[in-house]
Amino acid sequence: MKVLKHKDPVNVSECVEKGNDNCEMTLMEFDSEPLYYKSVILPMLAAGHEGELINWLVTIGLLRCSQRCDNIVNDTCCQGVMYWVPAKIVDIYQWQCVSCSKKRSIREDSAFQDVRCRFKDVMRILNGWCRGTDIDDMAKLLCIKKQSVNSVCKVAIETAEKYIKSNITKWKIGGPGIVVMVDTYSEGLSKLNIQENHRNTNYIKPILCLAEVKEIPTRFWVQLLDRYSNSSSEQILNNVNTSALQVIQEIVNPGSILVTNLNTKICSYKTLQSLKHLYPVIVTVEGLKRHDSMNKLLNNLETIWKPCLDVCEEAQYFCSCSRIQHFFINVLWRQQFGNESLETLLNQMCYNNSV
Repeated sequence: MKVLKHKDPVNVSECVEKGNDNCEMTLMEFDSEPLYYKSVILPMLAAGHEGELINWLVTIGLLRCSQRCDNIVNDTCCQGVMYWVPAKIVDIYQWQCVSCSKKRSIREDSAFQDVRCRFKDVMRILNGWCRGTDIDDMAKLLCIKKQSVNSVCKVAIETAEKYIKSNITKWKIGGPGIVVMVDTYSEGLSKLNIQENHRNTNYIKPILCLAEVKEIPTRFWVQLLDRYSNSSSEQILNNVNTSALQVIQEIVNPGSILVTNLNTKICSYKTLQSLKHLYPVIVTVEGLKRHDSMNKLLNNLETIWKPCLDVCEEAQYFCSCSRIQHFFINVLWRQQFGNESLETLLNQMCYNNSV
C-alpha cells in the first residue's frame, strides 16, 4: 500500500485555521494525482468553494436533489416538499420542510449518511483510498479522526465489493491456452523470498493466489482461506480445498492451463484433477521443464509472483480477516481501474444512490 511521507501530527486548529505550512506541502503532494481528481475535483476543494462542491455532488447524483418530509404531524406523515436552506453547519445547507419546517441533513439517504467529516475531506479520502493510501497517514494528513477516515473508506469498500460481485467477469483471468499459476501463501510461495518476520505459521493467514502469465505486471486474484495448520484434521483441509476450488472455477476462465505444485496441502496437482473437465491441461511447476513452450516460466517465477507476493505479505499486518478482505478489495479495484479508480468509484456510488 502506498505510504505518504508525513511530518509529526499537527494540531487540528493550526492545520485548518492557520494553514500550517507542513500540512499544505503534504496536501500538495497528495493532491497531485490522478488527472480526473486534479482537474475536476481539486478546484472545488479550495477555500470559498464549499457550496460549489456540494452542488456538484447533487448534480452527479451523490446527494439527493429532492426530498419529502417524513415528520409525523397529528398522527399523519407530513409528506411536505423540502428545500435547501443555508445553515451554520459543516454542510452549509440543510433540508427544511415547506409545510412543518422540520429540518434534515442533506446527507440523509445518501452514501454519506454515516460520515461525519467535511465533504472536501470526503473527496480527499476517497481519492486516497483509490490510491491505496494508509488510513493512519490520511488521518494525520487531513488532521481528522481516524474514525472519520474509516467511515469514508467503508463507503468505498462497500461500493467496490458490490460492483466486483456483480461484474466478476471483469476480474476473470486466463482463457484457452493461457497459463494461470495456482498457489497458496505461504505454503507454496514459501519457496520464494517471504520475509522472515512472517515465518511463524501460527500467525500466517492462508491466501489462495491465482496469477495470469500473459503480461507484466501480472494480473492476479487473491482470496483469504480458512485458517489451517499442520495438525488440522483431514476434514478441515478438505473444506479449505473445496473453497479454493470454487474460487478457481469462478475466477479462472475455462481452457486455461493450470500450473500448480505437486505436494502441497492446498491446491495440489492431485486436488486440481477434479477440475480436469474445465482445464484439460494441468501441470506441476516441477513438470514445466518437460514442456519446451513453458520451460521459460521456471526462470521467471519470482517476477510473475512478486506483485501477488507483496500483497500477501502486507496483508499479514492486518489484525482481522475482515480487514484483510477489505485490503484485497482495494487492491483488486486499483489493479482493474488504475488511474480511473476514483472516477469509476464515484460513478458506481451515484448508480447505487439512484436505485
